[in-house]
Amino acid sequence: MKLWGYPITFEDIAQLFSKFCLGQLTTLPWSDQAPAKETSVIAKQLSQINEMGFLTINSQPAVNGAKSNDKLFGWGPANGYVYQKAYLEFFVNPTLLSLLLSHIERDTNITYYVINKRGDLRTNTHSDGPNAVTWGVFPGKEIVQPTIVEAISFMAWKVSSPRRPFILSSRFLILNPG
Repeated sequence: MKLWGYPITFEDIAQLFSKFCLGQLTTLPWSDQAPAKETSVIAKQLSQINEMGFLTINSQPAVNGAKSNDKLFGWGPANGYVYQKAYLEFFVNPTLLSLLLSHIERDTNITYYVINKRGDLRTNTHSDGPNAVTWGVFPGKEIVQPTIVEAISFMAWKVSSPRRPFILSSRFLILNPG
């Protein structure tokens, strides 16, 4: 508790999330890893989002054809190129969720999934298939898609959520076409 203090209010918890995104905390009570290096590109925005009450739990910035040996975004075999769709996953309360959806639903380029603790799924996608959010193109190989999003895996949250230290009413994932 020395590292995190004694958070009591929602605002206290949001501040922990915000500081974690900025690198001011290297761990959280429920996460023993520091944010990935690529998070530095969007750290300030993530911090602000947390302070607004959207508690971020997973994210990645958009990447459009970075070399596979790039120090920040690279992965995979030599002489390849990597791509990422921007995405943001977070916990949110119902009031903020309604406000957010009223804005997001105006943009047909944004895909979202939201699930509450009862397991009710809401999405604007019409496909049950996977949506690649990270992929790489490498010489002499098929396209590699190490990170995908699909409704069934997103819904698995309902099973794992009781192990989380606190649960808001909804978990939200937003994908940008990147």
